[in-house]
Amino acid sequence: MMTPILPWPRELKPAVLIGRRGRFTVDALAGPGLSDPVVLHLPNSGRLATVLKPGYEALYLPANLAEQGVGGRGEAQVRVTPGSLVLVRDPRAGWVSTDAGVPARLLAAVLRATAGHSGGTEVPAAAQALAARLGPYACVRTEPRYGSHRFDLALLDSEDRTKVLIECKSITLVEDRTGLFPDAPTVRGAAHVRLLGQLAASGQCRTVLVFVVGRSDAQLVRPHREMDREFGMALDEAIGHGLAVMACRVDAGLDGVDLGEEIAVR
Repeated sequence: MMTPILPWPRELKPAVLIGRRGRFTVDALAGPGLSDPVVLHLPNSGRLATVLKPGYEALYLPANLAEQGVGGRGEAQVRVTPGSLVLVRDPRAGWVSTDAGVPARLLAAVLRATAGHSGGTEVPAAAQALAARLGPYACVRTEPRYGSHRFDLALLDSEDRTKVLIECKSITLVEDRTGLFPDAPTVRGAAHVRLLGQLAASGQCRTVLVFVVGRSDAQLVRPHREMDREFGMALDEAIGHGLAVMACRVDAGLDGVDLGEEIAVR
């Protein structure tokens, strides 16, 4: 069996959801017999209303004591939970990826693998096709800054010049086989796509927005204009300026996460 491009760093542990506690925490039952109440870190600021259902089976990544004190994007963080919720089993879709940081990490792993920087990792056809659409490039930089903004990825040429800026958006909300973003208003998301459109119009580099659906039941993606009209308008404007938009699914499971097939954006 092929090793996932983005394997989990530690074995996942089972839990059963009770419900959301705060913006970045959930209540669950874990431990022997799934009977011990625990509070788990939720690495996602979206609402996830259709995913975080009481009684749903879940998997969490246990905290690594050696890594405590280091959070996402290089920011200081004190770990006060036993782990992070990364997968929830939806009866309609199977495992759903709940970590909003997975899309950027997955795409970075895919693009490095296809560029030959991953130590011989076997690359699935879907990953090769995505990299071909985004390339050519010499290397991948994570969390590149542009002014006061920070994007997910940059593809650089052999002279360390930015050729492509990439922003990833995680989708967990699916209705009628359609992945919808966002599931809550996002001022930051609208600002990001506007800047990507401006950069594309200036000719400084190519810009790409990648919607990554963390579940198997989406056949296409569209902006959730009913939820966030401002984001939809910002996206339309950016596309008019040259922003490219793509979407794909992920295949998430007990061993890790792989890139699934590309799907249409409407």
